[in-house]
Amino acid sequence: MKYFKHLSILAVLGFFIAGCSSTKIVGSWKDKSLGQGQYANITVAAITSDALAKGNVEQEMSEQLASRGVKAEPAGSMFRPGMEMTDETKAEVSSQLDAAGFDGLLTIALIVESEETRYVPGTTYAYTPYTYGYYSNYWGYYGYYGPQVYEPGYYTTTEVYLVEAVLYDVETEKMVWAARSETTDPASLNAFANDFAATVAAQLEEDGMLK
Repeated sequence: MKYFKHLSILAVLGFFIAGCSSTKIVGSWKDKSLGQGQYANITVAAITSDALAKGNVEQEMSEQLASRGVKAEPAGSMFRPGMEMTDETKAEVSSQLDAAGFDGLLTIALIVESEETRYVPGTTYAYTPYTYGYYSNYWGYYGYYGPQVYEPGYYTTTEVYLVEAVLYDVETEKMVWAARSETTDPASLNAFANDFAATVAAQLEEDGMLK
């Protein structure tokens, strides 16, 4: 069996960013010649030099696929971080894929890591006036509310990760499905892996790729 010629090694670095994780699919594609429910035995390969990220993403993705009724396993050492794609390595990986009976290979790679800066307008606080206490004169009123009635605007930076998932048919080696996701400010690697895996698995199911 030939090896997949279009795979590239892209590092997934970081993912330990403070904030709330949010992943959405920004686009997906499917080979129109395929019917519904094609793949029942999928191996998941995160193409990255970060061993921790690789293990977490592959495991979460495999569990999400398994929860949808298909057999799924992490690629693990089959695609080792930093592995060189020599003819010998290609033959070795091809043999392992065939021996395991996989019909699909789902690759995951970071495409773009970027920062988006936006301005958050200032805010004022609503209140109900009284005729006593610090409301009784200007100095008391201003002394109480002056520091808190207005919060000045500020700029905030958001981390954005575009991650691509591509499903290859093991027998034909052709790309049969692909999706690009956008994750905003992942709180941790675990949060990212869980959120990303659930979103991508749902898209695979919606697009009729799972048997």
